[in-house]
Amino acid sequence: MTSPQESRVESLPACFPFDRLSTELAVEIIRFTSAPDFAGSSSNSYLNAVTMCLVSYAVRQAAILELLDTVLLSDGRNVHAFIRAILMQRDHRLTGSRLAVDYSMHIRRMWCGTCSEALVDEPRDSPSWLDYGALWGVMRNVEHLGIHYQSLHLIYNGLATEVDMMEVDEVDGKSISSTSRWKCRKITFAGDYWRWKPLTSTKEGSAFLANITHLVLWMRDHSHKRKSASTIKVTPRWMENVPFEMMRNLTDVGFVLSISREGVTSSSIMAPTQMLVYHQPKRSSASASVSVSSEHDPVIFRRWAVDDMDPVSHGLGGWSKRILLGGSTETGRVSSEGDVCGGGVSLVRFQVGVPSWNGGYAMDFDYIIKQINPF
Repeated sequence: MTSPQESRVESLPACFPFDRLSTELAVEIIRFTSAPDFAGSSSNSYLNAVTMCLVSYAVRQAAILELLDTVLLSDGRNVHAFIRAILMQRDHRLTGSRLAVDYSMHIRRMWCGTCSEALVDEPRDSPSWLDYGALWGVMRNVEHLGIHYQSLHLIYNGLATEVDMMEVDEVDGKSISSTSRWKCRKITFAGDYWRWKPLTSTKEGSAFLANITHLVLWMRDHSHKRKSASTIKVTPRWMENVPFEMMRNLTDVGFVLSISREGVTSSSIMAPTQMLVYHQPKRSSASASVSVSSEHDPVIFRRWAVDDMDPVSHGLGGWSKRILLGGSTETGRVSSEGDVCGGGVSLVRFQVGVPSWNGGYAMDFDYIIKQINPF
């Protein structure tokens, strides 16, 4: 006769022989399980990754790479918590802890949402004090950075931190700013409006703008009233103020179009709406039908968007694609529609959460660029 204890043992499901797998396969399973699900229904997209990090040290080593790949800091509370994590890792490195992880080596994409600037005389032990230097050490190494207009101070105060850490150029002995170590080239600016002055009025800000190669502008078009769809220029007025002349390395730019709808105020971005993406190759190329000037001039983006009668069909050697934004998922997913809108302009559907300013559209702009950039 079987005892109750034996019955319970027999009823238990057989454990998966995970330890018998090859190391490569085990690591892939851990990384796949740990990948954040930004489009899912869970309120915590990082829950699986955090759980996997608690299993063991070996599992943590594989899972934390997925945890850190894309960092979305939606508000000030998240920004403060992330800075505390950076400082904790700094202590781990000083003590030689095996838990030490260099965030700047693994974070590929970062989004910073609404975060209020601390007061100038805020004491360092205040809960609202921000260690801009610690955050900047990570931000400057990411591949793609998205910034809400209420978090602009994270950039210009980070730049100021670098100015305070001047280095000596070994070539000619001149003092230079460590802004030269800035690696991020893809930037997204978003929000109700944008202030360019904090960046254009300083040398370090100018150097920051000069490094940008890919720029997406997601801002509300509230600068003028609209009477009817037939009298609307699709380019928002704020495009006139973008300092393209300071972005000498810019090759790709995307911006939200002004599309009028019944019942929609001019100060709102509603789904679906449209985004226009321009690309201008940096090197000269020529073919039977296309001739591109050898001189790269990002100011041409303003001429295409603001001065041309039809911003979509600029016909100056570069090209554009129209992107339709719509849906309500937390983060964007792009799918080609296969439609041709004339002049070789393809229509692409882009899902994005509206009106909440999350990092989905910022992060998926990488995917858009890969879809439209043939080089």
